[in-house]
Amino acid sequence: MTISHLLKDYANRFYGTASFGFIKSGEECVIKAEEFYQHVKKAEHFFRQNMGERKKQRIAVVGENSYAYLVMIFGIICSENIVVPLNHTYADDVLCQFLEKAAVSKVICDEEYITGLTEKNLEIPILSMGESFEKILEQPESIGEESGEAAEDVILMLLSSGTSGISKIVEITNENLCAFPRRVLEWEQESPQNSLLLLPFYHISGIIPLLEDMMRGNLTYISNAKYLIRDIQQYHIDKLILVPAMMKRVLGQCEKSEEFKGACNSIKEALCLGAPMDGDLIQRMENASITPKTYYGMTETTGTVSGEGTYKKGACGKVAPFCEVKIQDGEILVKGRNVMKGYFNDAEETAKVLEEGWLHTGDLGEIDEEGYLFVKGRRKNTIILSNGENVCPEELENDLYRCELVEECRVFGQDDAVKAEVFCGGEKKREDAEQIIKEHVRVMNRSLPPSHKIKEIQFSNHPLEKNSMGKIIRR
Repeated sequence: MTISHLLKDYANRFYGTASFGFIKSGEECVIKAEEFYQHVKKAEHFFRQNMGERKKQRIAVVGENSYAYLVMIFGIICSENIVVPLNHTYADDVLCQFLEKAAVSKVICDEEYITGLTEKNLEIPILSMGESFEKILEQPESIGEESGEAAEDVILMLLSSGTSGISKIVEITNENLCAFPRRVLEWEQESPQNSLLLLPFYHISGIIPLLEDMMRGNLTYISNAKYLIRDIQQYHIDKLILVPAMMKRVLGQCEKSEEFKGACNSIKEALCLGAPMDGDLIQRMENASITPKTYYGMTETTGTVSGEGTYKKGACGKVAPFCEVKIQDGEILVKGRNVMKGYFNDAEETAKVLEEGWLHTGDLGEIDEEGYLFVKGRRKNTIILSNGENVCPEELENDLYRCELVEECRVFGQDDAVKAEVFCGGEKKREDAEQIIKEHVRVMNRSLPPSHKIKEIQFSNHPLEKNSMGKIIRR
């Protein structure tokens, strides 16, 4: 199957169903499934006209989440070209590096970011997203092009995400991107929900849950972290799609404002992606009658490997039937329709992670007797001490988060010892908080082997540095 066929089936299956919501000129606007499909077909025509006869050109999109951005993503794919969504928060120089690395032919850009890119004198046409979308809506009402896409064709290129290392460009095919939504269609259909999507379209965790919502007939409100509080109050929301750091912000605001807490009463589920949920966050969500959910996956697996079955605390769900998972020397290996084609123009890096179809994820994990996958941490994050002991920092961080005064933490190795950096918030009484956290660590250390004990705590005055998906960056 291709995305073009998936969207056509979606429009027929959910004809008349409210599909996407957003704020336009201060007013709530809702788009039905067939309207969305028609807009995508218009965008397809627009890009066919603007890219000439040559197909498989790479078109970058730079901007904040919006309905126009979404239509362009699928319009580019259906026009038999390749969409390259890029993080708009990158400095202009960094954006230019990735535009060059991805061999982009054209850039569609929010007006806010055009000036900075134009001043770099790129030899690439830069189009305004707003003006382009207006032209898309002016395209003929009935578009007859049939896509010649094949399942193995690359349709999407995303930067790999992580807490360290240089981003590589992941090539995702039609087959990759269709694997999960096709599986969702096989699930027992539940009553439609209203979802608030806060994850960016330049990341796979912004695209995959959106496709899930589409296949379930949900109404998805398009938003971002900047409007988190406003939009929860604006819309009637059943489900949040966000990173754990945002979920903590929601729960913190509930503690400060009874009015906001009332607006959250309708929220029954939160899909937290991009970073692991710590035990304290899970408990706070359950106390608020919000079911925590997550998938396990990465850009290289098109976002999903597991997530099926009823929720089980600490697990990432059962492995999806469109892929296989095996644990080799503690590492999670994945094979299936969701595994990327490779890294763009980088055969050497591709060969390092793909071996006979098996993707070496670099994540440590285990599968229990019920088939649930538990992710223990990153292999490259493992602290290796001079005595040969291996220490998993994520496990110690989970224990640290059991202290409610620890807002953010990072465990690392230095001078052949395990240490921790902690941020306990600017509004708390710093001195008292530090003493309580130190006592918490002393209690932790009693049950740890000597090599795993945290020997030093460094307190930060500021939140710890994070990447674009809210993961704390490791040094």
